[in-house]
Amino acid sequence: MDTFTVIIILIVIGIAFFILEVVVLPGITIAGVSGVFFVTAGVVLTFSRYGNTAGIYTTIGAAILFAVLLTYALRSKTWNRLSLHYEIDGKVIVESMIEKNNYGFAIMNISKYSNDSETGATRDEILMNSFLEDSNLNQRNFFKEEIEILNPDFIITANLWNAVEEEHLDRCFGKLTFLKKVIFKDDCVAKLNSIEINNKIIKLIDLYHFSYRVSDMEYYYKPLSEFLSKL
Repeated sequence: MDTFTVIIILIVIGIAFFILEVVVLPGITIAGVSGVFFVTAGVVLTFSRYGNTAGIYTTIGAAILFAVLLTYALRSKTWNRLSLHYEIDGKVIVESMIEKNNYGFAIMNISKYSNDSETGATRDEILMNSFLEDSNLNQRNFFKEEIEILNPDFIITANLWNAVEEEHLDRCFGKLTFLKKVIFKDDCVAKLNSIEINNKIIKLIDLYHFSYRVSDMEYYYKPLSEFLSKL
């Protein structure tokens, strides 16, 4: 196989991976990384074998080809069958709640330091607990006051269990009553608790943090759907 053919194949494969990344698998995945590798390999090979002029024209041509194919892909209904679509019961439940104007929720960030670790990928439990300890929640509990004002039907939290000490959680929310958990591959991926505020029982769903690099379906959407369907 001659060099010119190899260059064409590398660039075409790279562009194909780029389109998969943008249209089918949004986010930084192996498809995007592979696209960068193949296109770069094709362009570098062009520069090394055919000179700067050919390399520049190849780069421009690859960019134009990518733009044209991406435009076609975004307009084509064929990609709708390949794209990742999640159909979950929770979506139907939430839509029904909205239609009936019968819903409430609270989104709160208890600790600003939860991912302030050396790599940024794991929670720093010491900082999380020290932040809550230094917040003097016994004097004034801003978290609980906010919940009382919002008066939610359920609360979704992330990255709490086995990280924040029970005494701090009790100060933030009041006494938590454990109800149920979801297990996936021997891993507890979600917990359902209840708290009482304003003489009202509120369900609290604790999940992994959404930045955690795991299956969105198994670690977030499925357990959330399961819990919401029983509220």
